[in-house]
Amino acid sequence: MDNSDNITAQTTPAETTGFSSRATLLICLIWLAGFLLVMLVSSGSLRDDVLARLETGAQQMHATINEELNPYESIASGIARMRTVKEALTGQQDGAALKRFLLRANDDMKTEALIVLAPSGFPMAASKDFGIDFEQRDFSFRPYFQQAMLGEQGRYYATGFITGQRGYFFSAPVWHNEKVIGVVVVKADLEPLMYRIKTLAPDYMIIGYDGVVFSASRSGWVYNSLYPLAETQRLAIHESRRYPRTSLVGLSSEPLDDIFHSDQIVLNATGLANRYFARRTRAPELGWHIFALAPSSVLFQDVAIYLLYYTLAFALLFLIWLYQRKRTEVQRHVKVLNAELERRVALLTRELKESNEELQELVDHYRTTQDQLKETRGQLVQTAKLAVLGEMSAGINHELSQPLLALNTYIENSQRLLAKSEYDKVGANLKELQQVAGNMRDIVSRFKVFARRTPPEPRPFGLQEVISGTRVIMKPLLSKSALELRIRQQGNIPDLFGDPVQVQQVLVNLVTNAADALEGDKDGWIAMDICARGKEVEILVTDSGAGIAVELRDKVFEPFFTTKARGLGLGLALSRRIIETLGGSLTLQETAAGGTCFVLKLPVYTHGENA
Repeated sequence: MDNSDNITAQTTPAETTGFSSRATLLICLIWLAGFLLVMLVSSGSLRDDVLARLETGAQQMHATINEELNPYESIASGIARMRTVKEALTGQQDGAALKRFLLRANDDMKTEALIVLAPSGFPMAASKDFGIDFEQRDFSFRPYFQQAMLGEQGRYYATGFITGQRGYFFSAPVWHNEKVIGVVVVKADLEPLMYRIKTLAPDYMIIGYDGVVFSASRSGWVYNSLYPLAETQRLAIHESRRYPRTSLVGLSSEPLDDIFHSDQIVLNATGLANRYFARRTRAPELGWHIFALAPSSVLFQDVAIYLLYYTLAFALLFLIWLYQRKRTEVQRHVKVLNAELERRVALLTRELKESNEELQELVDHYRTTQDQLKETRGQLVQTAKLAVLGEMSAGINHELSQPLLALNTYIENSQRLLAKSEYDKVGANLKELQQVAGNMRDIVSRFKVFARRTPPEPRPFGLQEVISGTRVIMKPLLSKSALELRIRQQGNIPDLFGDPVQVQQVLVNLVTNAADALEGDKDGWIAMDICARGKEVEILVTDSGAGIAVELRDKVFEPFFTTKARGLGLGLALSRRIIETLGGSLTLQETAAGGTCFVLKLPVYTHGENA
């Protein structure tokens, strides 16, 4: 496989795929010509579109403002005709009654404020609390008051000299006996309206006939003049008290004809001149010029997007052409590559086949090793069982010798009774013989099951079955050693899943170890505490012996480690392996009162679980 790196060299074409300088120049010129054409066409089209949208925005702003403000004029004339207003102005009612009336009317009409002025220009009552000195304020200088006192309805926009908020004021005269006895003023709050019209154009300005910007989308324009004002004009505007006192800086230095008729306007509010597209509409009924504006940068951004699209399309077409050119070139080398690849595939296939054969040999060897390991483990388990039975052989002999002696006695007694023809007593002896034989059979069968070498047979089983078998198997050894096995169970114990013989082998091994640790101790005991904890069953095997030295506790589960004079040292190692195979755990736990405590945990059987 050393020649595999040569394939790349063989697939690389000898010819270069670059372009000559003449071809490169031609492509650049084609792109540049298209770039200029797109820029010219798109800028003209987009400019017309921006101006059309601004024209529509200016008209919509005019219509929106009229729609919002026109109802207020009829509100002023309607309030002026109310009897309560006339009676208050003629002294037939006090100011408190008039104020209550204005409060109710203001809530119904949703106005900003309702004010009733006396012929002197001082307020009699208002629907809004303007401060303790409100009644001493003179409104006679306001044009809307002067118009109403002449018997006409008035309109006037201004910034309130009390609240400082922009508003539009509507006034109506109050007639009594063909004489004007007072003025009703309705104030419309312009702030919500100005917020609404901001969405109709990128930028806007509302300019009074005095040239002052009354409202705008940019705060730096407000209360400045659209064009430079003479000093006398500034003084007249300040004396009118229509706006807050500002320097009235001119926003544009262009001629007035360009400001009010050109498609573009240059504004300077922050020291930088910015060009805007502009469309205007007059609102003579309001006294305003409405400007809809858009920064010229909007056009540049849109043109840039069109140019980007053009460049991407040109690049795509160029890449398609380049792809076709490259494809034709690559096809010339495909035949050479195919021949080389077929040779390489044949070589690789032969090597892969050899590798597979070697791998198969390794797998077979691994399986053989696993089988041998499983066989060895089974032999070790069987050896451990036989070792336990060997240790208990003397107790088993004692456990069976007594029933055999009893059998012999019952047989001799039955023979004498037969000779005397006492058949009833013979039948009773036979029943006793049957019971003794059954007990012996039960003992032998338990040991037979325990010692039998069979593969594990997992199944659901109750722990009581295992405990009973353990008690029977351990009875000879415990009787011989005069030890007591205390079995304590807390509540109901759920079923487990596995091979009960394997679990029984582990318990027998733990109890046998405990009995060996208590050898010679007449007061010794062994306890087996059983309880269910969630999804596990926990079994604690505890003895009252001297316990295991601290330095040896980490070694008790190691194979061939033992502290006894006899034994192989495999019991605890095999027990832990068996329990882990069943999905549980076997650990050594410290006890406060001395002795040794092994904790065995097994998972609870789940319905539907199988081997």
